Amino acid sequence: MKICQVTPGLIPIPPNGWGAVEKIIWEYKINLESQGHICDIKYLDEVKKEDYDIVHIHVANLALLAHERGIPYVFTMHDHHSEVYGPMSDLYIQNRSAMEKSVVSFVPARHLIKYFDTGQVYYLSHGVNVEYFKYIQSSLSSTDVKLLCVGNNGLAGDVSFDRKGFICAIEAARVLNLPITIAGPSNNKKFFETNKDYVPYDKATFVYDLSEDDLLKLYTDQSSCKSLFLHPSSIEAGHPNLTLLEAMACGFPVLCTYDSDPLPGMVKIDRSVDTIVSAIKESINNFDSLRQMALDTAEKNSWSNVVKAMTTGYYSQVDDFRMKNELMNIYDLTTSNNKNIQRPLFNINFVEGAYLSISGGEKDASYRFNFLNAETGEDHFSGNFKTGHWSKCSIQRYLPYNIKVSNGSELLFDYTLDLKNKEVLIVLDSTSLGDAIAWFPYVEEFRKKHNCNVTCSTNWNELFQENYPEVKFQPLSWSGNFFAVYKLGCYNDKTMSLYNYQNASLQRLGSSILGLPNQEIKPKIVVRDSTRKIPNKYVCFATESTAQAKYWNNPTGWQETIDYLNTIGLEPVLIQLGENNSFKNIRNLSGKKTIHDTISYLTHCEFFIGIGSGLSWLAWSLNKPTVLISGFSAPQSEFYTPYRVINSNVCNSCWNEHPFDKGDWNWCPRLKGTDRQFECSKSISSKMVTDKIDQIVGK
Repeated sequence: MKICQVTPGLIPIPPNGWGAVEKIIWEYKINLESQGHICDIKYLDEVKKEDYDIVHIHVANLALLAHERGIPYVFTMHDHHSEVYGPMSDLYIQNRSAMEKSVVSFVPARHLIKYFDTGQVYYLSHGVNVEYFKYIQSSLSSTDVKLLCVGNNGLAGDVSFDRKGFICAIEAARVLNLPITIAGPSNNKKFFETNKDYVPYDKATFVYDLSEDDLLKLYTDQSSCKSLFLHPSSIEAGHPNLTLLEAMACGFPVLCTYDSDPLPGMVKIDRSVDTIVSAIKESINNFDSLRQMALDTAEKNSWSNVVKAMTTGYYSQVDDFRMKNELMNIYDLTTSNNKNIQRPLFNINFVEGAYLSISGGEKDASYRFNFLNAETGEDHFSGNFKTGHWSKCSIQRYLPYNIKVSNGSELLFDYTLDLKNKEVLIVLDSTSLGDAIAWFPYVEEFRKKHNCNVTCSTNWNELFQENYPEVKFQPLSWSGNFFAVYKLGCYNDKTMSLYNYQNASLQRLGSSILGLPNQEIKPKIVVRDSTRKIPNKYVCFATESTAQAKYWNNPTGWQETIDYLNTIGLEPVLIQLGENNSFKNIRNLSGKKTIHDTISYLTHCEFFIGIGSGLSWLAWSLNKPTVLISGFSAPQSEFYTPYRVINSNVCNSCWNEHPFDKGDWNWCPRLKGTDRQFECSKSISSKMVTDKIDQIVGK
């Protein structure tokens, strides 16, 4: 066969640096030619359809341009941004159109077949050059364990977005006290410089802008140890992607997020530190067998084998290419007057708003659309459009939508939202522990009310997953083909939420966004270890949060409370993540505890003392009496507890009136820079707290 691979024209082929599509095109050429075919790499402007049996295009805009020029083509979709921006985005629509107009299309991840849901689309894996990337048995083999991440972080131009999961990989290394190397282009340096979630780790090594030879040397050097490749990526166009296969070819077991069952030599993880830590321990124990499976998987996915599979697809389509060429020529000679006029077709979904598109029908006819509230009749958005157009109502919170379309004299489309048995995604749009605990109960209530198939995207899946078998779970960065998507978050936008986040409790925010009654509901938290570890009676407490305004800023308050607990026979136990060695006469369990360790200690404590933080929400959800010390927020901001401590005689509740600046650690909008800064919590005395303790213990 004579084949043309159309270059995207982004960087040279083969790439002289970090490359993806360009590397794939080059490997296609090398392996097609080694298998006896002729393969050219050309710009689309240089391609004549009569010169080639197959024209293979790799970016959607060029595919659509080829269609306009009457060139039949094979299309491969490489663009992960079509998932990032979702089915309503121009990128998704463009890629889907490129697939529909192709003779045949390939996607490098199985879930993308359902995601695009159109015509002749097949899975074709990425490959690896096993002659170049290969495992070299070292005489200096070591039992040391090392971790490695390789990738280009960031997303859609946002260099601060942790697409590759570097931070949770580093945190897992920190928990296990293991060395970790992060390799990639210099873009990664910007990521670590701008990402505020990154905490420096002395066993982390960073290397930038490696050539392919440098990368191979890195693999070879580390493969002399028990080295594991970590890839907790939030989204990838390829499953597996190029980097995973190259690492496996060099003998690395891979711990990765993956869209389906992992390949041999892979261990499937999600983007949580606990899961990654567990997977690392498991992989170390099974290292030799995982390494061998990784090598076997790489061999099966060599570029040679991948290209053989691709040419099988080519052969099956050669006649179709020739037929399409003839049909294109016939079509060019046909006038539009000979085409049948059809009634218009309508496509809808409710992905972050109500979407409506129209196809078919008379070319110049105009149609009237209305996005209505089915219960109140309120018209939220209306207008006119024509065939090939689409419209979307900007209200993203749940509404019982009724969508109508007419041509002036006839009602052509009348649909009222019905989610029964539909695929629905609910995103908890926050990484915070307290937010997830507050909002998750309404995910289950929504599922039961609408009898729909709910997937929940959270940063804390492990807290809920085992206790909610009817709900599917995804990491916080979501993907998939859903009929409806709703996001729960702290918004000041009426299209997102009925309430300003400053004037409603966290739970009221969540329930109202999903159109559910306002009632306080506790989630069922997973307790993995119910063993009591402290025999005597004890009280858990935690002092840290995400802003100084949330802290109890009375400098002697905590120690005085600790001393009081000891006098009444209750052992104070510090359980927070951040290490704190400033208190006396406590059991100090701060630092390096997993969330499930914390849950285990909370389960058996007498009560909990905390501030406006996720651990207070966690204790509350575990039905522990909770002393909540807070002056910066009004009592209705969090959950109800009879043991809330606030001094209403001084400045308080600024959270409920002033926009919060999360970039200002010392945010105090009314009194910052004065001697009264943080007086809301400075003026809360230990006596005010111990009075609440007395209420709990019945003293």
